[in-house]
Amino acid sequence: MDSSNFTAAGLRKLQKANPQLEISFGPLVVVGLGHLKSRGARCELNDNFDAIALSLRGTEATAEDFELVKTLTSLKRLDLQGLEIDDEGLTFLENLTALEYLNLSGTAITDAGLVKLKHLSNLKRLDIRQIGRASCRERV
Repeated sequence: MDSSNFTAAGLRKLQKANPQLEISFGPLVVVGLGHLKSRGARCELNDNFDAIALSLRGTEATAEDFELVKTLTSLKRLDLQGLEIDDEGLTFLENLTALEYLNLSGTAITDAGLVKLKHLSNLKRLDIRQIGRASCRERV
């Protein structure tokens, strides 16, 4: 069985059909980001197999990866520290209205990008230390 085809919906159906079944799997695979595990990505799922926490810190995630992230509407915590994201790159956050914590430290976000976060009404903590850098790799 190809583990890259696991979905939260599929796991819910399996769990419903056999409630005593203990399922072991990689959470990153369920959200479609299994390829980032070797680069340090971490993911936490709730009991319903929905992603509630995701750390892409230091993974060099791509625009394609962010296209997947924007579908994770149950996310409460998202760590993007050190990624090469600028103001335009924040559009993938539009549907993540459940976010309570967002880490944008060490990104190229400016004041103009921060305005794009105003719709995140559940946001309780925003980490923006060392933002506005052209590239995190330029740090000494």
